[in-house]
Amino acid sequence: MTADDLARRVAKGLTSELGEGVTASTEAAIRGDSSRGWGEAAQIGAFLINACRLGWEIYKDMKSAPDLKAKLVAGTERPAGLSSRKADAIIDEVVDQLMDTKS
Repeated sequence: MTADDLARRVAKGLTSELGEGVTASTEAAIRGDSSRGWGEAAQIGAFLINACRLGWEIYKDMKSAPDLKAKLVAGTERPAGLSSRKADAIIDEVVDQLMDTKS
């Protein structure tokens, strides 16, 4: 699995909470496509891929981390236009997917 694969799994897991657009915005962020503008969908995709890439690096180094979520929160900056609720949901799903990877 790669960080991009993780991002796709996280996006799929968040579809019911964040809407169908989370998958497309994540794919755009993976491709580095900034043509989607700076709206909330683009911010969600960018934040999600950044959280997944950082989470993957932390996970690869630690393999098990009770404080993975704290390190991930500390290492990511929530875009101003992204609600705390949505950012928290993304971080929670990243941690859940990473922990499922270990099992």
